[in-house]
Amino acid sequence: MPKKIDIHTQLEQKYTFRIGGHKIILFKKHLERVVHVYSKALVLALFHRQYSNLLVEHSIEDRYKPDVVALDDQARPLFWAECLAVKPEKINKLLNKYRKTYFVFIRSVATLDSFTRIIAKIKKKSKHQATVEVIALPDDFDDYIADDGHIQIRKRDCDYNVVA
Repeated sequence: MPKKIDIHTQLEQKYTFRIGGHKIILFKKHLERVVHVYSKALVLALFHRQYSNLLVEHSIEDRYKPDVVALDDQARPLFWAECLAVKPEKINKLLNKYRKTYFVFIRSVATLDSFTRIIAKIKKKSKHQATVEVIALPDDFDDYIADDGHIQIRKRDCDYNVVA
């Protein structure tokens, strides 16, 4: 994978990453922005040790499909990640329906704090009991990707907020 990729205009359809000793292939859908694919790769890189069963774009028994999810033995979401655009109405429904699910929202660095405030207001009114985090996709994310696709990034390399 070449360095210094313009994550907003890259046109290739298939992206190969190496995360935690595994080869991960993500496909960019028609009209999907490359930054969305990179956001899903960031979630996989940051949480693969904590959740060994992460699935990308996996349908669950819900109206909404998570960008990245980990399920328990009864196919209930333990972990749910939404990357980039997500409406407050959807967040409200998810937090109230999945009260014990660890949620992660990936945003740009520029929108991290304003989006965190929105999430905090929604969470305060909900009965959600688990962790909610808002993590910024680093502007230089491609610097964390080696030429062979291996992603070397830790949470401390990202700006993030935990919503209490």
